[in-house]
Amino acid sequence: MWGPTYELPAEARRYRLTAETGRTTTTWNFTSAAPTRYEPPKGFTCAEGTSTPCHADPLLFLRYDAGADLGDAVTAPGRHQLRVSAYHQVPGAPAVKSLALSISTDGGVTWKQLSTTAKGGGDYTAGYQVPRLTDTTGTVSIRASARDAAGNTVEQTVLDAFRLTGRR
Repeated sequence: MWGPTYELPAEARRYRLTAETGRTTTTWNFTSAAPTRYEPPKGFTCAEGTSTPCHADPLLFLRYDAGADLGDAVTAPGRHQLRVSAYHQVPGAPAVKSLALSISTDGGVTWKQLSTTAKGGGDYTAGYQVPRLTDTTGTVSIRASARDAAGNTVEQTVLDAFRLTGRR
């Protein structure tokens, strides 16, 4: 299994990659150069029919756990916790050094920055308060950015990441 491939110059350069998928926009900034040996990430192979070495770039990825119920919702009003893991697709990548996190309960019109707590290994938590359901658009959107020790970054906005439901 493999994805897009690109021929890179031998010397390291900074790159910017942006992807828009549905209501999610992700931008990566990273340093990369032409690979010198065959190093695909676990579970992947290099493009078939080529003898050119390949590797995965040091992209950072984000995984979210909102503690939502089986309907993908949290209660409003209420205090909740959002867990975020920032990680690389390749072992031995630079350590994750920081994560900034904001939420929106009005469809991304306004954002509230959250205070994050590092748990180690790229894992972070942040507590947040959602207002009454009638004071929201019925969803929570997430905006996050992470940086590793080599200066590689990811910025991601997930509009309407999960739903809000009234207290029963």
